[in-house]
Amino acid sequence: MPNTTVTDATPHEQVIYSARTGITRADARDFRRERIEDVVKAFKANVLAADNKAIAKLETDTRTITYKQLQEVYKIGWVIRLNSVDASEFKIVLADNGLGNLVKNLNSKNFWKALVTLLYGNVQEVETEDGKSIVCTPNRSAEKYANVLRYLGEKGVDKDKVVETIQNFNDSEFGGGLLGIEMRDRKRNPGSTSKPASVPTNLSCSQQSKRDKLIARGEDAGLNGDVFAAAKSVPETLRYGQAVFKVVDGKMVIVGYTDWGRAKYENYVIRRGRKFQKEDDKSQANEDARQAKLDADALNVITSDGTQDQVAALIQAGVPKDAVQRAIANAIAAIPVPADFNDFASPDPM
Repeated sequence: MPNTTVTDATPHEQVIYSARTGITRADARDFRRERIEDVVKAFKANVLAADNKAIAKLETDTRTITYKQLQEVYKIGWVIRLNSVDASEFKIVLADNGLGNLVKNLNSKNFWKALVTLLYGNVQEVETEDGKSIVCTPNRSAEKYANVLRYLGEKGVDKDKVVETIQNFNDSEFGGGLLGIEMRDRKRNPGSTSKPASVPTNLSCSQQSKRDKLIARGEDAGLNGDVFAAAKSVPETLRYGQAVFKVVDGKMVIVGYTDWGRAKYENYVIRRGRKFQKEDDKSQANEDARQAKLDADALNVITSDGTQDQVAALIQAGVPKDAVQRAIANAIAAIPVPADFNDFASPDPM
């Protein structure tokens, strides 16, 4: 059954009904705790589970799946807000699902963060010293969606136009897609949601250059055998992360990944790069020392009245020809030049 849009009794508002989450016309006027819980369960079972399965099987474009999924979240949020300005029933659901810490300061700026945490988080009953307790572990990879949804809400985007709006979004400063909307929202609302990756800023040119070189060294596929590309689609907002794998029949099988964020990723790669650079420097120092010894040995033979046969013997013994040539050049350069050398070299013209 397709989603249907009808005009609610409330002027200037449209209520969206969704077959995937089970939102009905009645919910538009009375969305109590029990119904919110039902819709949350439906979202996790009928939307998240199905979408994750489709992404895993590469059944369709992952971006389209994500955009449609966010449209469902957007609809749920607006139905909640239509029923209560202070979202009182929603606050009860948050508290019941281990998110009481989000209730006290819930407002229009962090409403979407609370909803995303509820819908994408993992709610579990755990044993504590005081008995059983409900805990919700946020899905860090999904936290960025709160910025996207807040931006859409503040712009008054129609509930049926979420996918189209994201697809057509293009910001001159931040670019397009989900990432562009996320960064635009962060700039519009600094400090009101989770902070962006803490990447160093205001670095000097030399500091930035050193940082870039270490990152490049850590990522270099030509020098590092553990750097390679895998053809697998992931959510558009996932940019940096850590994968878990096992090896089956000589092939890596990825069994999950965790969103790291740019700062954590770059810190990891820089540590790799620094380690590899240290090894490179040590190898280069050893090579320089070896080359210096070869040069010294060759120079010693040549400056000790070495004959052509002795020079040839050096090369046959494994001393590189360029080392011998450098030694010859150094020996020639070390020959004292008489003060009147130019008189002999360039006699006065007749």
